[in-house]
Amino acid sequence: MTNLIEAQSGVNLIIDPSAELRFRGPFNQPITNNLKLTNPLDEMIWFKIKTSEAKRYCVRPNSGKVHPRETVVVKISLQPSPYIDAYKNWKHKFMIQCVVLSEVEKNFVDVMDIWKELPADRFMNTKLNCVFELPAEAEKKISNVELFDHSEILANEIRELREENLNHFFDNRELQIYLDFIRESCLVINSYSF
Repeated sequence: MTNLIEAQSGVNLIIDPSAELRFRGPFNQPITNNLKLTNPLDEMIWFKIKTSEAKRYCVRPNSGKVHPRETVVVKISLQPSPYIDAYKNWKHKFMIQCVVLSEVEKNFVDVMDIWKELPADRFMNTKLNCVFELPAEAEKKISNVELFDHSEILANEIRELREENLNHFFDNRELQIYLDFIRESCLVINSYSF
């Protein structure tokens, strides 16, 4: 019973790393970190992981339970970014929520809805900041030449899209002329009807 009281007061899940998640670039490919959740109690702990940037991360599992005296490894994957320097402005965060349910709650609370049904003060909330860094070699490789190459690629894509747009405009114009011709033909045919 002491463990349950400890857990409900917020001293339960051991989170490693405990303060920040470090992502080491380059960021044009997925980067995966492990987050270890260890349960030091004799009670089951339920957890849920939230992020400020849900579209940028794949978190598996993002919720579940940690059995007594066991560890769950959560894989957090940062999705690739096409922008070379964008990571410098990122302020991404994660929040790990956890709770220990009493025997009564286990019987009456749907485990999938515990995050909505229980009051917020029942959860232990731990926040982790994300830190993004490039290896020294990668920082040196980002030069004006690479940025120029990247901008050249984008300029070519823009040119191709403009040409495609122009082709669609002419196709549309030809269809409009054909439609006008059909309308005129229908008017002529209707004028000869008896």
